[in-house]
Amino acid sequence: MDENENREDAVRILISIGEDAVPALIQVLKDDDRGVRYYAAYVLGNIRSEDAVPALIPLLQDQYEWVRVASAQALKKIGTPEALKAVEEYRGKIEVTASEISKEEYEEKISGIVRGKVLDALETENPVPGASVVIVDPLGNQYEATTETDGTYRIEEVSPGEYLFVIVAPGYVPRRGFLAVTVISGGDHHVDLKITRKGFFKRFSFALALCVVLVIAFVLNRSHYRREKKEDRMN
Repeated sequence: MDENENREDAVRILISIGEDAVPALIQVLKDDDRGVRYYAAYVLGNIRSEDAVPALIPLLQDQYEWVRVASAQALKKIGTPEALKAVEEYRGKIEVTASEISKEEYEEKISGIVRGKVLDALETENPVPGASVVIVDPLGNQYEATTETDGTYRIEEVSPGEYLFVIVAPGYVPRRGFLAVTVISGGDHHVDLKITRKGFFKRFSFALALCVVLVIAFVLNRSHYRREKKEDRMN
């Protein structure tokens, strides 16, 4: 299981915890890792905690675009007057920046290519055919491709910018916003992706819980054995 999958697991757990997770999430909004800041903002938006609004607003000025977008989306979901006002101001700045780009500058942008292969996370030699691979930019523009029988995909004429991946395949857990790719003008970007079969996490959690129970039982039995042995020596 790779780092991105571990983060996705953490996201699901934190959302299920709800308000009790908010104080810790607010703290990690200041983390040096942009991925951590992105996921923290995403989770806070899903929890819809009003307590997070003062901490999310400064992220609208984050140096990384996707962190700014995640913060704006979280504030919109929370929906308090303070949050919505901050989002409107953020949108206004985006529109001003966009209006400053001339038609000539826009047309000079050369598109790039994003390609690679989708693989089963547990059996990396097995390709996943028929998977939908989507890349989305911060403004919601998206490009899509479907994997071939050998698991390969190819997305052409992609405008330069930063994109997040979304993968959906029958029988697999959907993956959304877990990996970023920066497309440059004329670039040919190779990105292999992994997804996990549905039901794996339940089996994994059961096996882990069983191991914990067995370890606890072993420790208790060992402790009981030592205590009895000590009593025998004393007698």
